[in-house]
Amino acid sequence: MFKLPDRYRLRAELALQHLWVLSGDDRYIIKESSRVVQKRFTNISLVVVIIGVVCFISSFAFFEYAFDLPALVEFFLALFIAVVIGNLYVLLLYTITPLIFENRKDQPSDQQKYTLIGAFTIRIFFIVLIATSIAQPIGVLVLSRYTDHPIEEYKNKYLSEALAGSANATAAGDVNVKELTSKMESERRIVSSLLESSNFFVQRVRILASSNAFYWLIVVSIWALFFYPVYEKYNVRNHKRFYLQKKELESQIVTEAYSEFKIHYERIMNERLASYNSTLKHALVPVIQSIETSDRHLAANLYHELFTATEETAFEKFEDWLDPPFRTVRKKDERPIEPQKALLDSLYPSISQPGKS
Repeated sequence: MFKLPDRYRLRAELALQHLWVLSGDDRYIIKESSRVVQKRFTNISLVVVIIGVVCFISSFAFFEYAFDLPALVEFFLALFIAVVIGNLYVLLLYTITPLIFENRKDQPSDQQKYTLIGAFTIRIFFIVLIATSIAQPIGVLVLSRYTDHPIEEYKNKYLSEALAGSANATAAGDVNVKELTSKMESERRIVSSLLESSNFFVQRVRILASSNAFYWLIVVSIWALFFYPVYEKYNVRNHKRFYLQKKELESQIVTEAYSEFKIHYERIMNERLASYNSTLKHALVPVIQSIETSDRHLAANLYHELFTATEETAFEKFEDWLDPPFRTVRKKDERPIEPQKALLDSLYPSISQPGKS
């Protein structure tokens, strides 16, 4: 069996890894997966490339039929639309990835289920909307010969109705036959010119949608093309090792980043606390020194309180969750709850203990 030289094989593998960016998943995890999983994500990426090409052709056909712009302008506009739709579709693929981290434990399971179903339904709606929009110009481009005759009939009917309406409006006035004929001929040329300059894109779509089964075959095919990557991504769930590996790697990345954040946060808070304590000492020491000349005992107590309050202490970020930074299990407050009388006693001790007032 023929084998590529090593340098070409490495280049091919590198190009394939870059292609996996379009699959809507992490290419570094795909690289460490089995050949079967890599093949599935390769198929997804290739289909996304095909979707981009289809979007370009559809956009070009739309601008050609609807606006009849210069070819170069249509090319760049179609390229821009294809890039935008392609990026939007890849983003949707990233968000359609099955859930790998647990949700919050304090949320009811039914609420979590309905939230996931609602979010997935919105994504599917956007895919259907994009696919249907892309299918219209493709259908008109492929099946335009089936609409040429109905469009000619529509133009003639429209021209006849326009001229009849103009003739009735003109005949109501005091106009002689020669002027009427000249005016009718002028309006006929204007209306004919307008009709010939239009491709009647929307009317062609209406005709195909109402009378041509091949048009709906094209629409369904475009839907299938857009939904194939979604099907493949969910089919990868049968290979559980991929998502377990992804969960381990992403969990490690998030945990390490959060640990670095805590260290940075605590360092900043310690620096600011030390700066505040230093400023406080510089402000209060002269005041205590002025007291020391008259009352050494009071000054000693004030020095002790000041240096005790400003001694260096390690600052640690308080966590309200048992599993930061994933925040799925909240800590329980196990402090005893005192009765209302305890609060009243602490606020009004003279009332609760009148003998000690």
